[in-house]
Amino acid sequence: MTPDVHVARIIAAPPESVFAALTDIVRMGEWSPETIRAEWNDGATEASVGATFTGHNRNGDKQWTTEAAVRMLMNNLDEEVAEDPQSLVVYGGIGRAARDWRCYDKIVETLERLEE
Repeated sequence: MTPDVHVARIIAAPPESVFAALTDIVRMGEWSPETIRAEWNDGATEASVGATFTGHNRNGDKQWTTEAAVRMLMNNLDEEVAEDPQSLVVYGGIGRAARDWRCYDKIVETLERLEE
């Protein structure tokens, strides 16, 4: 398995503005040097637990498509952005990523077994 890569940046903006920009995946192609475009899957229109999107990427001659459910789930629980990641609270005091850590582990396990 590829090791996780973590990058930290200080952004002089309210957390709500940063979250809105980071989760506006349909505009990701405007900002990313690799992402050509992205779209929400299965009728989703915004970032929420369980929502997935497909990113279409290019680096030189190499092109690939990725579904990012696991990445979104894990990023939303990052200690830098989540309200209370140890309790699975993403934001707003009640926005939980999973019922408990056992359910979280099962969600990740299931998502990692999905095939395109």
